[in-house]
Amino acid sequence: MRSGHRRAPVVVFGIAVATAIALAGAESPPRLLVLHKKASTLGLYDSTTGARLWAAPVGTKPHEMVLSPGDRYAYVTDYGVDSYNDTAEGGHTISIVDLEAGARVATIDLGRFRRPHGIALGFSGRVYITVDHPAAVLEVDAEARRVAAEHLLDQALPHMVAISKDERYLYTANAGAGTISAIDRRPGGDTRSTRVGGIPMGLALSRDGSRLYVATRDQNTVTLVATSDLTVTRQIPVAGSPARVRLTPDDRFLLVTLIGSGELAVLDTATEKQVARFMVGGAAEGVTIDTRTGFGYASAQAANRVVKFSLTDWRPVLEIATDASPDPVEVLQLRSLK
Repeated sequence: MRSGHRRAPVVVFGIAVATAIALAGAESPPRLLVLHKKASTLGLYDSTTGARLWAAPVGTKPHEMVLSPGDRYAYVTDYGVDSYNDTAEGGHTISIVDLEAGARVATIDLGRFRRPHGIALGFSGRVYITVDHPAAVLEVDAEARRVAAEHLLDQALPHMVAISKDERYLYTANAGAGTISAIDRRPGGDTRSTRVGGIPMGLALSRDGSRLYVATRDQNTVTLVATSDLTVTRQIPVAGSPARVRLTPDDRFLLVTLIGSGELAVLDTATEKQVARFMVGGAAEGVTIDTRTGFGYASAQAANRVVKFSLTDWRPVLEIATDASPDPVEVLQLRSLK
């Protein structure tokens, strides 16, 4: 595996990770959930050996997922087409996968809304989903399996969604408009939009909710937005077509997958400088981290693999072969399963 690694000056975060590893050392290793777009399945993998444990069929061309409280279920958006620039109608369901049984047990029909894509879970347990047509963010009651509220947008192709901790604000990256939107969920609340350029895709909200990091594919930047007034405060150059962004829990590092170059870049958020970069594989996109064990995972759709890497020195340590076109990845602790 080719690597352009430069050692990161990990201090506070590195100590926290090392402590977590020591505390978790006696426990069984976590498992890894991987959503396969072109195979239309959700797979479970051993994070230590890379062995596939099961694969559950879901809807056609699934794109994103989120875990339920307690990690009992996975909610999967059945997008139905390959890409945001496809013109087909696409899917209109959310698949519910029982992670103990390793099988889809139900679907949620979104009615007139088509091409569900981004998905996130609020602290209340409510699920928030972006849909392409008509452009909107839907609030879904997963237990009742119904759409509970809808927020229509005048921006095209809302891609990913982020939620403030108090669930007052919803943020979308609008891939078809070059903008982000902030939706105030309160009765009578307004929706504001700001241009960030490029093709906005991934979103990451800082711990205090004051900063929003936006991956602007094809503009080769990560745009920093102040949520107080939705103004662009920085555009950080990151070559390679940024697709997804993920903050470490202490907000010290921002992980950026680069769908064009197939790499993952690590930025120090204080200096806004790159501290590491390494190859994941063609069409790198999904990324997650597990501070309990001190590892992260990034997917390469064109290479049909997930790369496991260290959070202390940012070095790849394992390649996991997957089914066709892996994208989102999530860590599932073994103790959450029977």
